[in-house]
Amino acid sequence: MKTIRLRKKWRAGRGGTVREKLRQSPLVDTETVMRSMRELSTTSRISTEDMFDWLSGANAPVLEIFSPGEEPKLFPLSGEEVTIGRDQSNRLPIPFPNVSRRHARVIFQDEEYRLEDLDSTNGTFVNGIRIKRCVLRNNDQIRIGSVRMVFAYQRIARAEK
Repeated sequence: MKTIRLRKKWRAGRGGTVREKLRQSPLVDTETVMRSMRELSTTSRISTEDMFDWLSGANAPVLEIFSPGEEPKLFPLSGEEVTIGRDQSNRLPIPFPNVSRRHARVIFQDEEYRLEDLDSTNGTFVNGIRIKRCVLRNNDQIRIGSVRMVFAYQRIARAEK
């Protein structure tokens, strides 16, 4: 894993902040960098290559679903609202008795994916904590009934030139 080191002239405290220096650079979209830094989990370690792939849009948000007795599945998130529950009318149906008919939903709002419990009987858990609503971060562990999910940004394979 490579570490990104800023040259001395880019360090905060020497003629301005890192953010100001990034704004001066024509090669960097500061808002994308700052948004990406907020979206990455504070415990994530990524390589330089992965960070630049992330910034260039080479990652897509997915829910990796682990249902008891089934193979893991990937459910791509496209920015549209995704309702989750036992009822087959949900975009992501989960046919288990400990899942409410309309259990939770994932929405894309203010450039972030959010998970919201829809007053389910057994609750929605993120990283072991029962939530009403929360912003999803890379590699968050979600539990709905007996189904475990992982919210992640999956690397998209690029065509070779």
